Amino acid sequence: MGADNIVRQLEYLPVTMALEPGPADGRAHDGAPRVRPTATLLNAIVTLLDTGAAALAVEDEGGAPMGFVTLASINRHIASTRRGEPAPAR
Repeated sequence: MGADNIVRQLEYLPVTMALEPGPADGRAHDGAPRVRPTATLLNAIVTLLDTGAAALAVEDEGGAPMGFVTLASINRHIASTRRGEPAPAR
């Protein structure tokens, strides 16, 4: 799988593919840039790099916290895909 293929995949995969759970009280979402679950992993990478944020808060359409996406969680998803591991159920 070449780098161009990975970028192409990131254009279509939703951020929920690399979602990490957040604290139950949602307080860690304070100050983190927010994205909807329909945002792509490529959008997430660009936003993380552009803002310098450590994580993006993923919120459902009602604004309820779903979890976080980080560069590390995206990298884990890419690595597991390259190894042929199945995606975790969401």
